[in-house]
Amino acid sequence: MNQLLSIFSQQVLFWLVIMFAMIVLEIITVGLVTIWFAIGAATSAVFAGIGAPLYVQVIVFFVVSIILLIFTKPFMDKYVVTKKVATNIDSIIGEKVEITQKIEPFGKVGVGNLQGKEWSIIADDPKDEIDVGEICEVVRVQGVKLVVKRLEKR
Repeated sequence: MNQLLSIFSQQVLFWLVIMFAMIVLEIITVGLVTIWFAIGAATSAVFAGIGAPLYVQVIVFFVVSIILLIFTKPFMDKYVVTKKVATNIDSIIGEKVEITQKIEPFGKVGVGNLQGKEWSIIADDPKDEIDVGEICEVVRVQGVKLVVKRLEKR
C-alpha cells in the first residue's frame, strides 16, 4: 500500500513540477502559450492524485492543454494582450512620397521626398520604372530605404 501511495505521490509531484516549469516559462516569455500547458499539468496532477493510470494523465494533459490553447488563445490575443504600438518608422507606411530622382528597374535606388526629407527609394515591383514627379505610396521600409508602389502618373 505504501509503495502504491508513493507512486501516486511521485506522479503528482511530476505534474506539479511540469506545471511550475510552464508557469516560469510563461513569465519569462509572456506569450500566453505555456500557461495552458500549466493548467493541463495541474489537471493531470489532480488525476494522478485520485489514482488514474499514467496514460490517462498524459491524455488529460494534452487534451486539456490543446483545447484551452485552441479556444482561449484567440480571445486572449484579441482582448487581453496589449496592441502593438506603431513606431515612428511604422507611421510612414501608407504615406505618399513624390519621386525626385528616377527609380530604375531591378532594384536601382531612386530618391523621393517624404515629410520634407529625402529618402532612398526602391520600387515594390522590381520591374517598375518610376519617373520624377510621380506619386507613390510607401508599402514598407527595408533597411534605410522606402519600398513604394506607384499611385499615379503626372
